[in-house]
Amino acid sequence: MAARTFPASRPRASTLSRRMEGRTTVVIDIDLYVDRTATSFTKLTSNHTTCQDVVSASTCRQRDLFTFNRGVCALIATPMMPWTSFVNSVQPALKCPMKKGFYKARGVAVDMRAASALLRPGDDVGALFIGRGTLFDQDGSPFLCLSVLADLVRVKIRG
Repeated sequence: MAARTFPASRPRASTLSRRMEGRTTVVIDIDLYVDRTATSFTKLTSNHTTCQDVVSASTCRQRDLFTFNRGVCALIATPMMPWTSFVNSVQPALKCPMKKGFYKARGVAVDMRAASALLRPGDDVGALFIGRGTLFDQDGSPFLCLSVLADLVRVKIRG
């Protein structure tokens, strides 16, 4: 398969900061400039990789890969998803179509209750979690990519 090239114009973060709220929650603030309009989102892909330690890539394995080709705009706005905090905090509102311009999000955190609901009993999330999501526009081009890398306290999900 040929390597996919990203369009020259795509959203980019102009500022990103993070801070602790309480003892266990990391929140981010982000300013984002979108230099083209997406009239619709045609696909959302999401995958994650877990690693048993942060020293060697040989301990990593790719986990679930999800691809959604229908109802992507509705899926983005679905409540109780790991990304709901991000979507709800974006101003102006993150919706379809996504217009060219400046966007900001303040106090974004991953909803760990929603994220843990995606795990199965017996799952070992390991010491490192890498999540990736990509939204594709009406032309099938990558429009917005988000990667999250979390260095976790080891947790075993019990049934």
